[in-house]
Amino acid sequence: MTETTTGKPTRSRAGQSQGPHRSAGLGNRFGNRSGVAFIGAYEHEANAQAVFWLARHIMPRVWAMKPDIVCLIVGPGWITGGLRRRDSRLRLIDRPVETKTILSHVRLTVAPFLRPAFGLQSWLLDSFAAGVPCVMSPVAARGLPGLPPLQSLVADGAEATARAILRLHSDACAHGAAALACRSILI
Repeated sequence: MTETTTGKPTRSRAGQSQGPHRSAGLGNRFGNRSGVAFIGAYEHEANAQAVFWLARHIMPRVWAMKPDIVCLIVGPGWITGGLRRRDSRLRLIDRPVETKTILSHVRLTVAPFLRPAFGLQSWLLDSFAAGVPCVMSPVAARGLPGLPPLQSLVADGAEATARAILRLHSDACAHGAAALACRSILI
């Protein structure tokens, strides 16, 4: 959807969201979205390792540059399993919630896996389908097509991951281009 000069939304022929300030798919404007999300259960060791890496090494770098970014950790087991002492900007959502609901509110997701999880994560594909870019470690990107547009989403190490998060969270045009790239691999 785009807005006409009267402020009324319009749709393209294909029904896709239009304009660089829209996140493709769910229709929520870039400006109405905020934050980063990791989606996955604590019980899987690869998830726990990724979230601890995110909380201790990546997000502090992000917060040093942009302290208002909130990071959601979504999935069962996080409240009882770990991260009891954490920065208040790291928010745990332990109750059942649809991935679509989370994806309609955040600007991007993050998959900083240090070791392989159990194959390609379904929520990663949900994120792509919703037009929500995902900053991924090289391990998380395994199994995805090596298309050049997706390479900008692959970050190796805490510093590179933090820079990618900051770029996609702050730059509507970069976010829009990444969202289109994500959706293009699913077509």
